[in-house]
Amino acid sequence: YTNGATTFTWTGPSIVSGSNTGTVSVNGTGIYSYTATVAGCSSTGTVQIQSNAVYPSVTGTAPTTLNCTNTTVQAIATTTSTPVTYNWSGPSVTGGASTASASVNAPGTYNYTVTNTSSGCSTTGTVAVSQNTSVVTASTTASSSLNCTTTTAQIIATATASPVSYVWSGTGITSGAGTATINVNQGGTFNYTITNTSNGCRTTGSQAVSQNTALPSPTATSPNSITCTTTTVALNGGPAALTYTWSGAGISGGINSQNAVATAAGTYTLAVTGANGCTNTAVTTVGTNTTPPSATASLATAITCTSTSATLQGGPLAGVTYSWSGVGLTGATNQSTATITAPGTYTLVTTSTANGCTNTAVVTPTANLTPPQVSVVPDLTINCLTPTALLEGSSSTPGVTYAWTGPTAGNPAGSTPTNSTSVVNAAGNYTLTVTNPVNGC
Repeated sequence: YTNGATTFTWTGPSIVSGSNTGTVSVNGTGIYSYTATVAGCSSTGTVQIQSNAVYPSVTGTAPTTLNCTNTTVQAIATTTSTPVTYNWSGPSVTGGASTASASVNAPGTYNYTVTNTSSGCSTTGTVAVSQNTSVVTASTTASSSLNCTTTTAQIIATATASPVSYVWSGTGITSGAGTATINVNQGGTFNYTITNTSNGCRTTGSQAVSQNTALPSPTATSPNSITCTTTTVALNGGPAALTYTWSGAGISGGINSQNAVATAAGTYTLAVTGANGCTNTAVTTVGTNTTPPSATASLATAITCTSTSATLQGGPLAGVTYSWSGVGLTGATNQSTATITAPGTYTLVTTSTANGCTNTAVVTPTANLTPPQVSVVPDLTINCLTPTALLEGSSSTPGVTYAWTGPTAGNPAGSTPTNSTSVVNAAGNYTLTVTNPVNGC
């Protein structure tokens, strides 16, 4: 009706609102009756409400657990209803929130709503996503430090989880890089990665292995040489507080001591081993000085009738000491010269002040004591007829001098004493002395 005021009255099983209006809201099925009245005239009718409340059947699953390898999993809502729409909510939906499969990257409860678009009916539910990201707790130990004696070491990793896998890295790994225990032959830092194979979670760390291969710094010296008086010399090694081994042809003692003794010239090697087992060597050379000095001996002055002692001259004049021997020595025997009083054999021993070596020289001086030859005329007579006499002497020894003496003091009467002849005028015994100026006899 369009003329005048119309009133409406609705009746039915599930009227929600609008029962006195032209439009009524209901929420249940059934037959709804209405009466429309205008100007006292009424008209009635019915409306049948039928139900299309089809709810989708939904199953929610999370087939995979979050872990260190699977950082994103799918929360899945499965339904056979169609057509439907999806809506996901939860702690960390990263994709697919309006699809059947939502991507999530955090554990927790994820809610889904699946709506049948033909009926508008929705089904809700939840999917629980679990997470396993427990990491491995590990500790490592090194069996020893490396040095020149200990050339390999073990590093052992101990993990609290099982099963696990191991990966080692570092310079010097000789074996076991994929196991809990590795063998190494160099010092340094060795890195490990231990993976929990049940969830892919990893633990990393490192273990240091120290190495001491520093060589000692040995010294070897020999301050002296082998000489005629020094038949053994010291071999001095260093530094102190190490172990020592000397080698060489003439070692007579201390082969394992810091200082050794050598009895021959040559090269000597000292091997020094430190506390870390490392060994280094030093070399010293022992020289030899056994060259004897020179030795000379000669007669400087001879024994004669006027010189009853003679001088022996020795040499060299420097760098040696002297020792004379012989039956006719008088005075000092440790000088370069010596005095003798008789002919014979005399020996000089010279000793080098540098090396103690000796040498000898021999001199055999003779005495020049031979008197000159002399002859005189036979006995003479003086008388009144021959008041003077001529004294005549001669010598076959060249260079001699003559001297006449008479029975009275002084020169013979009328004579010159140095002449081989002399004239005398008195009787008596006259003596001619002939002297060889070479030896004074």
